[in-house]
Amino acid sequence: MLKTFRLLFVLMILLGLAAPAQRSAQAANEYTLTIQVNQTLTSVSPLMLGSNAPSWLGDRYSDSTFRSRTRFSGLRYQRIPGGSWSNMYGWLSCEQRMFKAGQAYQCGGEGEDWSSWIARPTDYINFLRASKTQAVYILNVNATAQEAAALVAFFNGDPSDTRVIGVDRYGQDWKTVGMWAQLRVDHGNAQPFYIRYWDFGNEVYGATQAAGGSECASYGWENAWTCDGAEYIHGDANHDGYLSIRAAMRAVDSTIRVGAVGNEDPIDFNNWGVKVLQEAGSVMDYYVIHPYPYGTPPANNATGWAQILAKPRQQWPATKSALQTAFDTYAGGRQIPIAANEYNLVYSHDLDTQKMMKTAGNMLFMAESLGQ
Repeated sequence: MLKTFRLLFVLMILLGLAAPAQRSAQAANEYTLTIQVNQTLTSVSPLMLGSNAPSWLGDRYSDSTFRSRTRFSGLRYQRIPGGSWSNMYGWLSCEQRMFKAGQAYQCGGEGEDWSSWIARPTDYINFLRASKTQAVYILNVNATAQEAAALVAFFNGDPSDTRVIGVDRYGQDWKTVGMWAQLRVDHGNAQPFYIRYWDFGNEVYGATQAAGGSECASYGWENAWTCDGAEYIHGDANHDGYLSIRAAMRAVDSTIRVGAVGNEDPIDFNNWGVKVLQEAGSVMDYYVIHPYPYGTPPANNATGWAQILAKPRQQWPATKSALQTAFDTYAGGRQIPIAANEYNLVYSHDLDTQKMMKTAGNMLFMAESLGQ
């Protein structure tokens, strides 16, 4: 079966709605788009069909209309509990609606109490089940290995599991796997909600100087304890690094995958990606990048959109080639899976002053990006 229609909306994007006198001239530039709906050209992995599901949406996740629209949107994965907010999200405090300023596991960031309104892990389970989607979880990079292991137990564990998680560097006893699985049961979910993919932190290379030290960039934006890639992997005297976090989590569930924060340009941010690959390239489960193509987008006109719509065919092959070279050079040639789990036209809504990410042009840009 074939369906054809006039691709007038592309002309509206590129040229604007024309005045009546211009329409006859535009008619010569109309295009016919043919969609072949009965033939599969290539399969699309469900891992490519995802969205961020930030914790600040709170009660929205219990809304039946929102759940239904999410279910039928075509999305398959939700990235929780946020981007930068993940590095300030104390999962247990949020789950128990607790907040105490100055504590390692408070439900909030920078002294803010989120406990009464932010989405809890249980809220996410209920939403994910109702919308029939899976999750990629972004761990708080400031968490201990034991806290991260207990979180895996909460989602994936069985109440009868008596394996001991242990005492963390703050002296908190995280007891057994079954204890946290039972908390999930007590809060309404008898069956585990299996999460396979876990990132250790969000854009850790962007740590602020206040949180990560004077060697970090003056414009840093992340509440992270380091901006050194090797330190991120191995930890320091006061923090657990990727290797110990991954080991503790996989001790609870060996089937999960724990991603290390990388960068699409391995030498950017003081060789962050180079160090991450050198120190953990042989063991990491996947390498995380956020390759936004623009800070400030091109002009919102025909020339600008021509550049934008050509960008995916330039960007993605170049990014893949650069990372494969980096893997050859710094990770012994191991071709590590790459997770591009943040991506859009612009990395900041504040810089998208013309609201170009809300246009049909961005829809076509994202479609071409998925195609690449």
